[in-house]
Amino acid sequence: MWFTKPTFVGVLVLQIAAIVSANTEKVIFLGPQSVQLPQDGPSFATLGLNRLSPKFANYRSALPVTFPNSSHPRGLQSWYLLHDLSPGARYEVRICWAATQPTNWILEVFNVTETMEIPELIQGLALYTEQRTASITSDDQGVSNDQFKSPQSLLFLRVHGAADYFSLDEGLMQRPESVKVDLILDSFLLNILPRSLLPTAIYVCAIAIFGLFASNLVWIWLVGTHGTHKERIE
Repeated sequence: MWFTKPTFVGVLVLQIAAIVSANTEKVIFLGPQSVQLPQDGPSFATLGLNRLSPKFANYRSALPVTFPNSSHPRGLQSWYLLHDLSPGARYEVRICWAATQPTNWILEVFNVTETMEIPELIQGLALYTEQRTASITSDDQGVSNDQFKSPQSLLFLRVHGAADYFSLDEGLMQRPESVKVDLILDSFLLNILPRSLLPTAIYVCAIAIFGLFASNLVWIWLVGTHGTHKERIE
């Protein structure tokens, strides 16, 4: 089978993209406008949520999941705070996990107004923070009691996790194991390319350029060999 040079490069890019996207779900969004935060009384810092920001962009944990049921049709939910965002800038949050733990993830972001005014959201957030307050430890990664600066561009991130496999182990089917995940907040360069994918993009371009030069050399060699063989026959 013969490939043209554009086809060869396209196949190479698609293969690398497939590897990068394996076992990954993400949500892409724009940083909201900054809002004034209350300086007195309860604050977002007291919610006890794990945080992600451009400065602290990675969070590793084991998230509890369940099989979809009437009480949790989308699986169990967990909440996070995304803060110190730049208004209007493009971001994405990715969740990565091992292929040995098949799971369906749903990632959603909500601004402060949505979260506080929609009953489903405020109830889910309140239930999660109550559960976390009872189990939180001083060593929990990503948790801080530091107050947010104001005004602040922030969003709430809600993650639903539902187990997606079948096992003959009845205990495992009733109580699925927690899934080890990495949550990554990634900003976009010029609102086009995720910053963490820049090395991959450079690598793909380098391979593509090398492939073009190599294919030219091979083509010249093949044409020369064919011409020499034809002259010998004549």
